Amino acid sequence: AILSWIFDLTPKGIQRTEPVEVLSESQKAGEKQRRILKASDIIIVVLLIAEGILVYPKIFNNDDLRISRDSVGKIALAVLQFDNLTGDTLFNVWQGGVQDLLITGLSESDELSVRQYQSINSVMGRVEENYAAMTPRLIRDIGSKLDIRTVVNGSIMKAASEIRMDAQVIDTETNEIYKTFRAHGSSEDDFFLMVDSLSSQIRNYMEIKNIQEQRNSSTIQAFGYTRSSEAFKYYMHGLDANMNMDMGQSAEWMSRAVEADSTFTYALVMLAHAYHMNNEDGKAREVVIHANERKANLPLTEKLHLEHLDAYFFHTPVEEAIYAKQLIELDEMNPLSLIHISEPT
Repeated sequence: AILSWIFDLTPKGIQRTEPVEVLSESQKAGEKQRRILKASDIIIVVLLIAEGILVYPKIFNNDDLRISRDSVGKIALAVLQFDNLTGDTLFNVWQGGVQDLLITGLSESDELSVRQYQSINSVMGRVEENYAAMTPRLIRDIGSKLDIRTVVNGSIMKAASEIRMDAQVIDTETNEIYKTFRAHGSSEDDFFLMVDSLSSQIRNYMEIKNIQEQRNSSTIQAFGYTRSSEAFKYYMHGLDANMNMDMGQSAEWMSRAVEADSTFTYALVMLAHAYHMNNEDGKAREVVIHANERKANLPLTEKLHLEHLDAYFFHTPVEEAIYAKQLIELDEMNPLSLIHISEPT
C-alpha cells in the first residue's frame, strides 16, 4: 500500500509520483482522469480487502471454545494419559488409571462423545514414536487422527502430604488452554474422589459452553455464570420464559436453577424480578434477603448486582442508581447493567 502510494504504473514503466505542486493545470486535469484507472489504486483496494479477510475473524469471532462434534451433534473430545510428576514411579499405574476413570465419568453425559481408552492409546502408540514428550505438535497430530479438536490433558503432582491433579481442556489445532481444573487429596485413597471432582468440573464446563455456543448470545455470556450445567439449563429456560413475558413460568425455572446451585447469583436476581413482575412481591423480597445473606465473599460484580437488587426492593431510587452506576462503570456493555439503569423504580 505504501509503495503504491509513492510510485505510479505508467506506459513508460514504474515512476515516482510527482508532487502535486509541480503539475500544470492541464497535467492536473489529466492526472485526475488517469487516476480513475490507476493500477496502484487497484493494488490498495486488493490489499485492504485481503487485510479485512484476515482481521475479520479475529475481531468478530469471540467464541472462546470452538467445540468439535460427532455425526449426531455431541461434543467430541478425548482424554489423554496423565503425566506422573510426583517423582515416585509407584504412581505410574495411575497415569492410565486416571485417564480411564475420567473417560468413564465423562461418557455418562448425554451431550459428550468421548473417545474410548483403546482408540486413544492405539493412536498414541502410533504417533509417540516420533516424539520424546507431549509437544504441541503431538497433541495436534493426536487430534487429527482421532478427528477431534478438544482434548483433556493432565498431570499428577505430590508435595509433602498433599497430592494434586490438574486437568486442562486444550484446542488441538491452536494448543490454546481454555480452562484448567484442579482436585486435591492427601493419599492414593482419595484418587477416586479426586477424579470424580475433575469429571464433574469438566462435564459442567463443556455442557455450559455447548449451550452458550448454540445460543450465541452476548446476554448469556455476560451474566450466565454457574459451575452447574443443570442449573444453567434451568436458567436458560427461565430466560426464554422471561423474554416471552411468562413471569410465572420464568420464576419456576429460575427457582429450579437456584435449587441446583444455591450460589448462582444471576439466577437469584432474575428470580426476584420474575416474582416482582408476577405481582408476588413477598416472594421476591424473601429471595433478596436470602441472596444478600451470602454476598460477603462474592466477586465485586456479583456483589454489586445483589446490592442493587436490595436497593431496588428495600431502599430508595437514589441508592439504586448509585449501584447501577457502579455496574455500568465496571462493564458498560453488560446487558444486565443496562437493564438496571433503564428499569423504572
